[in-house]
Amino acid sequence: MSQNMSYEPRLSRAGGKRPVTEADLLDQTLVAGNERTIYAKQVPQDKVYAAGNGGMDRLQGNGAHIFASIVDDVGNPVKGDLIVAITDSEQRRVLASTTVDTLGELADATTQERTERPLFPVLGPYAKPGRHIEFRIRAEPGSDGVSIDPAASDVRLYYTEIEA
Repeated sequence: MSQNMSYEPRLSRAGGKRPVTEADLLDQTLVAGNERTIYAKQVPQDKVYAAGNGGMDRLQGNGAHIFASIVDDVGNPVKGDLIVAITDSEQRRVLASTTVDTLGELADATTQERTERPLFPVLGPYAKPGRHIEFRIRAEPGSDGVSIDPAASDVRLYYTEIEA
């Protein structure tokens, strides 16, 4: 059974902020109700990765303001949930995960002022060396069978890279 990821204040000022953009996304065909990985990165031996970045307080100014307008190969918005996960070294077993937000909410954030976008604070547990950090989509029935188009999407998500 995997752990649920949650805000980890001890890591809120640790490490460096690393972006994930549309250029980093994988081409995937979605299946309703199933999770499909749209981004994965293996943690090097000298680092640990934590999903998100910064804290939860907008006034501190260290928050990670995110958006994700993910579209299919004909330009329609993909419907479903964005999930962040930590998987084992073979990407077969989910060790920890949580739902970031709905893709509809994250797409709406694309047009908002940066400081009004949803915050994605650093989450624990973190991914140890050899494991993977992943962003996944759990598609709704209306997006069943569609292929995402990374080049036509507009995405800004974050993870934190920390020296091990």
